[in-house]
Amino acid sequence: MNISWHSTEQLEAAVRTRLVPAGVLVDIGCGIRPQRLVTPVVHVCCEPFADYARRLQDEVISSSERTFLVLGLTWKQALDVLPEKSVDSVFLLDVIEHLEKEEGAELLRRTERLARRQVVLFTPLGFVPQVHPDGIDAWGMRGGAWQEHKSGWNPEDFDESWEILASRAFHTTDSLGKPLAEPAGAFFAVKTFSEVADVPRRRLAREVFVEAMAVEDPETLRRGGEVFRDAVHDSHAFVRLPRWVAAPRRRLAALIRRYASDRSRPAPADGERRHGG
Repeated sequence: MNISWHSTEQLEAAVRTRLVPAGVLVDIGCGIRPQRLVTPVVHVCCEPFADYARRLQDEVISSSERTFLVLGLTWKQALDVLPEKSVDSVFLLDVIEHLEKEEGAELLRRTERLARRQVVLFTPLGFVPQVHPDGIDAWGMRGGAWQEHKSGWNPEDFDESWEILASRAFHTTDSLGKPLAEPAGAFFAVKTFSEVADVPRRRLAREVFVEAMAVEDPETLRRGGEVFRDAVHDSHAFVRLPRWVAAPRRRLAALIRRYASDRSRPAPADGERRHGG
């Protein structure tokens, strides 16, 4: 098994050395805290709980380091829409333990088909109970039901294609800040697809973004509370989004038009400014 053990303080630094750049990144079940380990050009946040999605929008709307797109979709709805190998990276941070074991295994299989470059997962080491009987979560919001732990995961659940970076005593308090009787471990599982490891960032940021947004079944998105479609013909693009999506409509539409119309242009010379850099 490809596993390394790290102290609590060293774990994040260790996993950062394994992460690859991403033009388009999908962050599934991020709650109100999108991942900050990688800075993509386009950061797609899939959060099914409407209260979290609105709070997330408030948190990221002024971001200048990346373009955020917040989708009110479950992981199944999101993966039903996005074509295989249409995004660079998929992040599942503190997500899989909230699913039953069989459902979590399905999520892993499908994200492996979605990502072109990397899948990154973080979860407790083994089953760590977590419930909120009053329905109030650690942020004081009514998301307690979404925070329940339903399964436990161990490095042995992942085959040799995954690299495991683990800590035996990562969590010393529960989600409400109360001390645990015994520290609980946690681990990252990282799967990198070597066949696309050398794909230039510019190509991913330009073409894969358009590819990922080319949705031809708006009814699927409508069921998830979203309505958008992208019609790219030469330099023309149209995108329709609900008001609470983080990226302003004009900014997102301009981004799509730029990537679409830029397909036939030569790569910029070294030192020339690139969008999102």
